[in-house]
Amino acid sequence: MPPARWAIAPWLCLGSALGALSPAASAAPLRVATLVPWVAEALEAVPAKALVVASTRRFVHAPPPAGVVDLGDGHAPNLELLVATAPDLVIADKRWHARFGERVEGTGAEVLWIEANSVDATFAALVEVGRRVGAETEMTAAVRDATTRLARLHAAGRPRSLALFGAPGSFLVISDRTWIGDLLRRLGYEPVVPTEASERMPGYLAVSDEFLAAAKPDVILLLAHGDPAAVARAFAEDWKRIRNSSPPVVALDPALFATNPGLRLVEAAQSILGGD
Repeated sequence: MPPARWAIAPWLCLGSALGALSPAASAAPLRVATLVPWVAEALEAVPAKALVVASTRRFVHAPPPAGVVDLGDGHAPNLELLVATAPDLVIADKRWHARFGERVEGTGAEVLWIEANSVDATFAALVEVGRRVGAETEMTAAVRDATTRLARLHAAGRPRSLALFGAPGSFLVISDRTWIGDLLRRLGYEPVVPTEASERMPGYLAVSDEFLAAAKPDVILLLAHGDPAAVARAFAEDWKRIRNSSPPVVALDPALFATNPGLRLVEAAQSILGGD
């Protein structure tokens, strides 16, 4: 019977080789370019499924990691560099990048449009990104963990919060139509917002001295251009001029708040509560 055994063995070896070279086993990771930096950060956990080749910056002084092409500011990304990276998939935010739609979709890559104007929308977007790159199980687990941890965090006493973006003399009120405003609501804050004000950017409302004079926040949260601590001090002085009072002013860390932090929303929440 030896001949029969040797006749079969090559087919067994070939079958093993074909299994090793199957598409699932040998497929290269998907090349991803993202105009949303928190997506790039989340994909770092699944390098076998997705290779981030280009990303915008979290904030002006925070370029992407080495080896990832720097697309610059997410509000004005360098689309020529994006095209040069030859991505398989481009990820963009509908709210902020729709005006680049034609140029982004003209790259030849598949485009995944996401929305992240709330905590739930952010987590849903991450699960969808995971599904698209073949890492739905991993991303769903990470989102479930973040959701569970976030649900344990609450502010005491439902404090009234005034969230502002900008610099002294040119602030905008951050409404609950943004991820920051929605996060504050989930933590138990009661937002202080103008009842009648125009949006200067999606979810960001014009502010006036009259509004500030009438507002009665328990805490003021500042997302500032420049040095956050210096802006917080300057704003506190302005507030005293307008109201002759000084509620706590918390300078939000741009490393967490300049753009949506994605899976780090729990850290952002802890930062708010710690500074309250």
